[in-house]
Amino acid sequence: MKTKLASLALTSKQLDSSRNAQLFYLNDENDGLNLAKLLDNHQEIKVKDELQAQLIELIKLRYPKEKHSDAETQVLIDQHLNGLSEEKYGVWAYYEWNNTLVHILDRDEFYEVKTNRNHHKITREESELLSQQIVGVVGLSVGRTIAITMTMEHSYGEIRIADFDVLDLSNYNRIRAGINDLGIKKTISVAREIAEIDPYVKVTCFNDGLTDDNIDAFFTEGGTLNALIDECDGLDIKILLREKAKALQIPVIMDMNDRGTMDIERFDLEPDRPLLHGFIGHLDSSKLKGLTNEEKLPYIMPMLGETTISTKLKASMLEIEQTLTTWPQLAADVTLGGAVAANVYRRIILDEFHDSGRYFVDMDDLIRNKTQEEFKPFVQEKINHQGELKQEDLEQIIKNGNFSIDEAQLELNDPTLQKLLTSATLAPSTANVQSWKWLYSNRNLFLIHDAVVAESFGDYNDLGSLISYGAAIENLIQEAQNLDLSTSVEYPNSDSEGLKVVACIKFYKNNIGKEPLLEENLSSYIESRHTNRKRNEFTPLTQDIKNALITTAKSIPGVELKLFTDRELVAQASNLIGVADKLRFFDEGGHHDFFVKEARWTKEESELTADGIDLRTVELSPAELTGMKLARDYDVVKQLKKWKGGGAFEKMAHEAFSQCSGLGLFCITEKTQTSAIDVGRSMERTWLKSTQLDINVQPWMSIIFHFNRLINGNGEGMDKDYIEETKKLRNEFEQLLGLESELKELFLVRFFHADKSEVK
Repeated sequence: MKTKLASLALTSKQLDSSRNAQLFYLNDENDGLNLAKLLDNHQEIKVKDELQAQLIELIKLRYPKEKHSDAETQVLIDQHLNGLSEEKYGVWAYYEWNNTLVHILDRDEFYEVKTNRNHHKITREESELLSQQIVGVVGLSVGRTIAITMTMEHSYGEIRIADFDVLDLSNYNRIRAGINDLGIKKTISVAREIAEIDPYVKVTCFNDGLTDDNIDAFFTEGGTLNALIDECDGLDIKILLREKAKALQIPVIMDMNDRGTMDIERFDLEPDRPLLHGFIGHLDSSKLKGLTNEEKLPYIMPMLGETTISTKLKASMLEIEQTLTTWPQLAADVTLGGAVAANVYRRIILDEFHDSGRYFVDMDDLIRNKTQEEFKPFVQEKINHQGELKQEDLEQIIKNGNFSIDEAQLELNDPTLQKLLTSATLAPSTANVQSWKWLYSNRNLFLIHDAVVAESFGDYNDLGSLISYGAAIENLIQEAQNLDLSTSVEYPNSDSEGLKVVACIKFYKNNIGKEPLLEENLSSYIESRHTNRKRNEFTPLTQDIKNALITTAKSIPGVELKLFTDRELVAQASNLIGVADKLRFFDEGGHHDFFVKEARWTKEESELTADGIDLRTVELSPAELTGMKLARDYDVVKQLKKWKGGGAFEKMAHEAFSQCSGLGLFCITEKTQTSAIDVGRSMERTWLKSTQLDINVQPWMSIIFHFNRLINGNGEGMDKDYIEETKKLRNEFEQLLGLESELKELFLVRFFHADKSEVK
C-alpha cells in the first residue's frame, strides 16, 4: 500500500507548475477553440457557471432605488447581453491546480460587482486610484493575510510577493491554507489564493525570496513600487529593504505580530528619516548576513521595542532554543495585523494618513476586564443657555421702555392670567425651543424675546422666533375673546435691531380693545392642535376645505395662503424641499441645531428637557431612526458631503409631500414691521381651523430658512459650498411655484388626512 501511494504522490516541483488562472473569452474565436480542446482532453474538469447570478447582481446595483421582479430583471439582463448568449458572455477562468473552470463577468463588470460593497467607504474614484497601485509584500506568514485582505478590497493592480520558504505543518497555526498545499512554495500558494479571489490582478512571484540579484527587479521592474509591506524574518533583508525603499522614497509598513504593533516609515514624505526610526543606530545590511540568532539579539530587541513588547513575548524570547525553536505567533494576531496593515496601506495611498511611527492596536488592552466602569446610555441633558433672561432682566427691559396704561385697562387675576398664558404657550415654536418670556406688570402683559434661547440656524433676523410669537399672540387673543375679554396689541420694536420687547398686550371689557372681534372663535382647538408627522396615503382636499383654509389665512390683513394641490407639482416641489433638508444637515450649524439642540431621542429625554423635538412624533421607521442616530455624528455627515451623497435626507420630504393633500405657503402681500408676526398669527389661526376640519398640518421650514439667509443676508452663516446651490434651488422653487423673486413666503406646511399622532 505504501508503494502504491508513493507512486501517486506529486512532487513539489509538479505542484508548483501553475499559479495563474487561464482566461478564455468565448467571443474570441481562438479562445473558444482552445477552451473546447481543453475540455475534450480533460473531461474530468469541474465546471462552475454562476454567470446568471452575477448578472442579476449587476442589474440590481445599477438600479439601487428600483425593485424589479424576476421577469423584469431578466428583461434588463437580455437587454444588457445585447443578443450575445450567456455562454459567450464574460470570461471563463481555468484553475489548473484544482481542475476547475469558472464562468465570471469580464474585468470591468467583475470589479463593478466585486467592489460595490466597498462604496462609500472607498469611493469609485478612490477604487480606480487603488487599482493602479503596485505593492510589494516580503514574507508570507503575516504577509499572506495582508496580501489576501488587499486583494479582497481590490486595493492594488499588481502585487509582487517574495518568500523563499515552503509551507510546513508548523505554519498552519497562523496561515490560512489547505493542507493540500503542504510542501508548496509559499509564493505559489498565495498566488493561487489571489487568483481564486481575483483572476484579473497581476501577481509577480519571487520564489527564492529577495537577493542582491533580484531586489532591484522587485522594486522597479515594470514600474516602481508604491508601497512596501515588510513581513520577512531576516534582519539583513529588513535593513536592505529599507535602504532601497528610502532611496526610492517608498513608504514601508510592518506588522510586528505582537500587541497589534504597526510600524510605519514614510520615506515618501520624509526622505531623510532614519531606518527603523533610529532605534538601532547606524545599520549596514551587508554586516548582518550570517549572524546567529544570538548575535542578532542586540539588533532585534531594540527593533522590537524592549519596553513595548508583550510580557508573554518577552518571556518567550528567553525560551528560544530552550523549549522553543523560534518566537510564537498566533492566527488571531496575524489576522488582526493583516487587517490593520491593509487599512494603513489604503489610507497612505489615498492620502488620508501621513505620519510615521509605531502604533499599537493591543486587543488585550483595548478589551479587558473592567473595574468600576459601566456602560451608560446617552441622555441629552437640558441645555443650560448661558445668559438666558431672568426675571430681574425682564423687569429692567420694560423699565427702559415707555409703556403706558389707560383707565379702561383691566387688572387680571391669577386664574385668568394663567388661562391666557397656558393657551399662548401651547403655540408652536421653531424646534419647540419656546424662546418667549412673559412678564405681567402694571396691567400690561409683555412678550419678550430671549435671543440666547432662540439662537439657531433657522432664526436668522429672528424670523423663526417672530412667527412663533405671532402664533402665541393669536392663541392668546383667541383665549381672551373666549373669556369675554378684548385686547390691544402694541409692537414697540418688533423689527428693530436688538429686538427685546416683542409685544405689549392690554386687556379690556366690552370690546374696547383695538383688536377686531374674531368672526369665529377657535380657542377650543388650541389644546388639541399639534404637529402630525405621519406619512399618509393621498386623499384630496375638497373645494370647501380649500376655500376655508385660504379664507381663514386671509383674515389676518397682509397675509395670504398659496395652496398647491396638483400632485405632480407638489411632488416636484418635494424634491427641492428634500435638497434643502439635506443642505441643512450638511451645514455644520444646521446639523448642530437639529441633532444636539433640538432632537430628543427618548421619552425620558423629552420629559427631562421639556423642549425640542420628541423623535417619537416624527413617525420614523426603525431603519430611519437608526440612520438618524448615525447621522448625529457630524463626521459621518462630512463623509456624505465628500461623497456627494445624502439622498436619505431628501427621501423623507419626498415621501411626505408626494402623498400629501396640499402644500401651503403663507406669504405676505407687502412687507411691514410686523410681517413675520402677522404670518405667525395667520398660520396659527389656519392651523386651528384645520384642526376643526380634521385636516392635519406639518410645518416644513428648512427651505424657508435657507432662502431667508440667502435673500436677506447674502447667505450669512451658511456653508459657503452651498450658497450657490441654494441660489439654484431658489430659482427652481420660484419657477415651479410661480413665486416672485423677492422673498415673500415665510412659512411652509403640508396639509393631509391621517390618524392623529400617538405622541403629541
